[in-house]
Amino acid sequence: MDIETKTYNELVRLTKCKNLAKIYELEDDMIKKIYDFLSEYKNGVISGNENGIDFMAYINQDKNLNNVQHFQVKLKLTNIDGVLVSNSKFEVISHNVSSYGGSGYSGSSSNNNNNNNNNNNNNN
Repeated sequence: MDIETKTYNELVRLTKCKNLAKIYELEDDMIKKIYDFLSEYKNGVISGNENGIDFMAYINQDKNLNNVQHFQVKLKLTNIDGVLVSNSKFEVISHNVSSYGGSGYSGSSSNNNNNNNNNNNNNN
C-alpha cells in the first residue's frame, strides 16, 4: 500500500485503516478508499457489520448521517458484530453470547484457602 503520511492525524488515520484490515478482508485498494474517504469527510464514519462496510457522512449540513457507499467485504473475526471508525474513534462492537446457567464464579475460594494456609504456616 502506498500512502505516505506527513502529519500525526494522517498517521493515526492510516493506523485505523490497517487495524480495520485485521477485522475485515480488505485489499490495499479498499484500505486506500477508506483512508481517502476519512481524509475527505472529516465527519465521515465507516460503519461495519457482518454484511460489509458502509461509508457514511453528514452531507450539505444535513443532521443525519447519509450512506455514501456500501462495500461487500467479509469479516475475518466471528466474535464481533461490527465496527465504527471515524477520524476521532475506533470502536469494535463485541459479539456477546448470552449463556444461562452454569456458575460464573470460580477459583476465589480455593485461592483464599491457599492464602490462609500459607499465612497460618508462616505464623507457626
